[in-house]
Amino acid sequence: MREMKHSGIEWIGEIPEKWEVKRFNYIVKIREDMGLYNEGERFLGLENIESWSGRYIETESKYSDKQADIYCKDDILFSKLRPYLAKSYYAKEDGFCTGEFLVIKDFCGDKKYLYYFFLSPNFIDIVNSSTYGTKMPRANWDFIRNLKIPLPQHEEQTAITAFLEAKCKQIDSLIEIIEKTITELYDYKNQLAVWYTSKGLTKNSKNKPSSIDWIGEVPEHWEILPLFAIFKERKTKNRGMVEKNLLSLSYGNIVRKDISTDTGLLPENFEGYNIIEQGDIVLRLTDLQNDHTSLRTGLSRERGIITSAYITIYNFLDANPDYLRYLLHAADICKIFYNLGSGIRQNLTFEGLKKMQLVLPPKKEQDCIVAYLLKKYKEVDELMAIKQQKITELKEYKKSLIYLYVTGKKEVPA
Repeated sequence: MREMKHSGIEWIGEIPEKWEVKRFNYIVKIREDMGLYNEGERFLGLENIESWSGRYIETESKYSDKQADIYCKDDILFSKLRPYLAKSYYAKEDGFCTGEFLVIKDFCGDKKYLYYFFLSPNFIDIVNSSTYGTKMPRANWDFIRNLKIPLPQHEEQTAITAFLEAKCKQIDSLIEIIEKTITELYDYKNQLAVWYTSKGLTKNSKNKPSSIDWIGEVPEHWEILPLFAIFKERKTKNRGMVEKNLLSLSYGNIVRKDISTDTGLLPENFEGYNIIEQGDIVLRLTDLQNDHTSLRTGLSRERGIITSAYITIYNFLDANPDYLRYLLHAADICKIFYNLGSGIRQNLTFEGLKKMQLVLPPKKEQDCIVAYLLKKYKEVDELMAIKQQKITELKEYKKSLIYLYVTGKKEVPA
């Protein structure tokens, strides 16, 4: 076991006896070049870099300014904005980037060692502690340049880099496999809603054509009705602020929000919001072209107020509201709302929605379908939670691995 010494840096602690400690200011040079950006060229925004992994993510975001910061192949990029997100990138190409990145062009050692050091949780914590600004916390170069970094000899830096690359690649591959499984489970869960709200639970039942493309045949005793024969639109304004229970549609659920908060995009008053009741269904039918998750429907479990930008509907047939929400969620999954939308931003109003054809089984069957779906959803959700916990554990293991090796707490196996 090699001898250790205190680094003199509280957030690093002990390092190997032969390692040096140097300030960033003396061992790196930053790139401050700007250039003329042309549409279609490579541009890196913060959203293009995955937290804690440095993986590039393709997005539909576009950069509109003509001037942009330049980065070059083998540069190291580190996000100064919200540094707790740990967005570091080892450039494999030349390109342009947002000014929110600190771009390192020169380093006295192995640049990939520096890249991994930027992903060390203790480094992220100390940089994050220096930020200013509440909504958009930023670190600055003046703080980072005075931080100290432990430096092994170049040969050992390269050995650490090679070891971490191999280990992180294994961990990332495992995470990718589990993420794929979660996606498959999510898709399976969605298909349960599509199948059982349109086919029911009874096997070998006599069917009839529904004349609805996304549904196909349905049990012959089910009704086929336009949406307006089941639902009415609720448009009760909150005049006089009679209701203060602020609700929001979030990831397919109606959740409470703090009406007194001063953060987020909230209006000065809520008199223009709609009052909704327990059992109402809320539909977010704006920007239908920007839909990747199909979570545009939510069922309210309580009375409250919600933005009038959403459509709120309630059924007047004493149908099971959970069944109806599952049915409309199924329509969302099948992109029916998108196909009915209009305008540049693909919006949909109640007028455009009300003639949409739906199927309605007898109330008793609705109740049975809901009970079955709730049971299956719970099973799938529990399995997804186990998978997600495994991903969390792997990511934490990866962070600790990086920290232990870039600070010399562990030695690369011979």
